[in-house]
Parts: sequence; structure tokens; C-alpha cells
Amino acid sequence: MLGAMTTAAPTAELAAAIAAVRRALDETEADWGLLPFFVRPMVKKGFTQRTGHDLAAWRALLDAAARGAAPPTLAPALDALVEHY
Repeated sequence: MLGAMTTAAPTAELAAAIAAVRRALDETEADWGLLPFFVRPMVKKGFTQRTGHDLAAWRALLDAAARGAAPPTLAPALDALVEHY
């Protein structure tokens, strides 16, 4: 859904989709905080490898999408993120 809307100016539907992805990323980060400290780097690296981006890069992509300036690589990246979850 989000990937298909990235070429147009942000809409309420796009803003809601961006917010949902942000919530999922925030929940993921919170979950990582519950893991033993020695496991976290492995989990973070696995996330980055499977989704193509770390959390900071995901947030930057979402910021760009919210400004209506999402890169064309956002849709395929979102597909990878969906596969992760």
C-alpha cells in the first residue's frame, strides 16, 4: 500500500500507512531492548540483512515518503520489510 502511493503528494491514507510502519519499527526496537545485550547485535544485523535497511535508514525512508519525496526503491524495500514481519 505505502509503496504504491509514494509518487503522489502525501495524503491522509499515506500518512496513516507511514505511521503504522513507524509503530512497527518502534515496537521492534522496544522488543530488541528486552533481549540479552549479547544477542542484540546479531538480531539487528539479521534485520538489516533481511530488510535491506537498519532502523535509522527505515526512518529516513519514511521521512522522505512523508515529504512526498520517497525514492523509487521504497516499494521493493517495503516488500522486504513485509516479508520480515
